[in-house]
Amino acid sequence: MNPIFTYVGSLLTSCFYILIMHKLMKAFFSCPSGNPLRFVVWTVYYILQVVPIIGVVISPPVMFSLNMSLVLIISSISYDAGIKRHCIFSVLVCAVWMLMEISVDIILRLAGMEGVGIADGGNRHLIDAHVSACHNRGALREADRTA
Repeated sequence: MNPIFTYVGSLLTSCFYILIMHKLMKAFFSCPSGNPLRFVVWTVYYILQVVPIIGVVISPPVMFSLNMSLVLIISSISYDAGIKRHCIFSVLVCAVWMLMEISVDIILRLAGMEGVGIADGGNRHLIDAHVSACHNRGALREADRTA
């Protein structure tokens, strides 16, 4: 496949990710604020989602922390609610999103589609590390049983 189509698909997938995040925020928070800074923060968040696509490597814990903090900042600027509610939303959404990415990746690997990439918001290395750790634990248990 042409690499241009891969990049365009990845960029559109990042747009879809932003749309989903926006819909989740609208469902969780009731009062949108009229702060014009929200457009700048959403743009920064989109750029963060695109950075791994263009080849910039960010370590998974740093990427996850950036995602959580930007979701917190976006929700705080875009919607009027207490800081506790913004923090709970940020942690829950990012944690559930990451768990879904890991689940989909494991399902794809079990189905034999190991080369298929998923748009994961920069957590690809984290998913690979998790799957490798699970595989290594299973291999160690198997070695212990045979020994």
